[in-house]
Amino acid sequence: MQATKPNTFNKTTENTSTLNASISVKVSKDESLSLTVNKIICAKSSGNYLEIYSENGKSYIKHLIRYPLYKFYNDLENNDFFFHCHKSYIINSKHLIKLRGNAKQKEVLLELLDFWIPISRSFDTTKLNFPYNK
Repeated sequence: MQATKPNTFNKTTENTSTLNASISVKVSKDESLSLTVNKIICAKSSGNYLEIYSENGKSYIKHLIRYPLYKFYNDLENNDFFFHCHKSYIINSKHLIKLRGNAKQKEVLLELLDFWIPISRSFDTTKLNFPYNK
């Protein structure tokens, strides 16, 4: 058996659906974090750290790990519901509640979160398949 390096993600698919897949990250020598993909709400880059917000019943849990956002997005690349909508954010469109803004500034609100997430001007919001997009 090959040893896993710290701060690496391993994907395991439980069903054929990518939403039922789980992602596991080794955060230290003795500890790893495992998340079901459909429970991930969003991820935010915070310096050298990644804040991953995931469902926990009727609230969310924030996991703070040392891992780059671009690598996390690459690990989710086969999933059609995750979008790198801003240089610091990845969102799961399955949790999308509201989209607001104009051509200069757009934001989204996701389930269970109490803050708005910015959308970069270059991001095409029609990708989100949100009913209010026109």
